[in-house]
Amino acid sequence: MNGSNSDNNTTLNPNSGDGCAVLASLNVTAPGGNANWSNNFQYSSGYDNNTSTGSTKSSLTSSSQPARANGGDISAYMLLYNSWGNWAPKFANDKLLLAFNTVFGNLSGVADGVANVNTHWYGAGAYAKYQFNDWFSLCSRGEYLGSNNDGVIGYAGASTTFNTTTANNPTRHVTGVNFWEYTLTAGFNVIENVLIRAEYRLDWGTNLYQVPDDAAQPEGQNGPAHYAGAEVVYSF
Repeated sequence: MNGSNSDNNTTLNPNSGDGCAVLASLNVTAPGGNANWSNNFQYSSGYDNNTSTGSTKSSLTSSSQPARANGGDISAYMLLYNSWGNWAPKFANDKLLLAFNTVFGNLSGVADGVANVNTHWYGAGAYAKYQFNDWFSLCSRGEYLGSNNDGVIGYAGASTTFNTTTANNPTRHVTGVNFWEYTLTAGFNVIENVLIRAEYRLDWGTNLYQVPDDAAQPEGQNGPAHYAGAEVVYSF
């Protein structure tokens, strides 16, 4: 498929916002119908085929680009792979559901100079739900997301060069970004069409959140961060 501004059926330099992408997918279903596995692959000649910020600039903000500022050259190509699946074991009589998801992405030629290296991100997650009876279920989910040279995560991680001012930050080689998340959810089907969920979530990792450059710890914090909440869902 062509980029958003390539209706002339040609492809240009990725820095002008033009480009093309190739998509492929593979879906597998178990003979019994109780398990599925899906795979998606994408190759793109430029990771952002949108020129909303100018003819030679990416529409992504500097915090979501790979180790570089908005005014530089964009990636020469992008590779992206997603895989996910689920399984409902027949021995559990439809009470147990297991699922997983994975992602891997790679960008080439992220910037000039010392940061002219690939950037990539990767992650995996696992999910389990058990329906104890008609009115109570328990769900658990764990996820991991990592990145080298930032990628879609932003300026985070341990810099291999000394800390610099904000204007020079895009040139540094940043590595070792790791995010972890765990969620536990209890579901209560109290009456027909009404579901109550109570949830706890824990986040931790490398530079879990960012603070200003002039703060005492400008690189960010590792957590943990805690969250607890509840919701009522009415279906009609």
